[in-house]
Amino acid sequence: MNFQEIISISGKPGLHRIISTTKSGVVAEHLETRKKTVAPLFSISALSDIVIFTEDDDIQLLELFKRMHLEHEKGTEPPKPKSSASEHITYFEKVLPNYDRQRFLNSHMKKVLQWYHILHNQNLFPSILEEDKSE
Repeated sequence: MNFQEIISISGKPGLHRIISTTKSGVVAEHLETRKKTVAPLFSISALSDIVIFTEDDDIQLLELFKRMHLEHEKGTEPPKPKSSASEHITYFEKVLPNYDRQRFLNSHMKKVLQWYHILHNQNLFPSILEEDKSE
């Protein structure tokens, strides 16, 4: 699966994969339930376009996912999205120590953790990381 195909749809939980495009939107499939939906372009965010604010240069979400996956492989599993804010902060201080504390909020951390767990549970990291190496 191509990382550019993975999207978040406003107002809909989870992540989706773009199946096809229409004049005004996309047909997408939910990664977990496999249900299909049509979403207007203004309501979607491609994960490949999302950046995380840092005190230096902002980084792409994919780069953060790579760091999280590497830590996971070393035995440090990311906290669950419903964990405490202090657990989120402690974790992100480890994987992204220079994150912008004013702009990368706990609500953003929860969303990143939720997306990470979905991708990990769907076993999509091997293909996503392999695709990134080939570019």
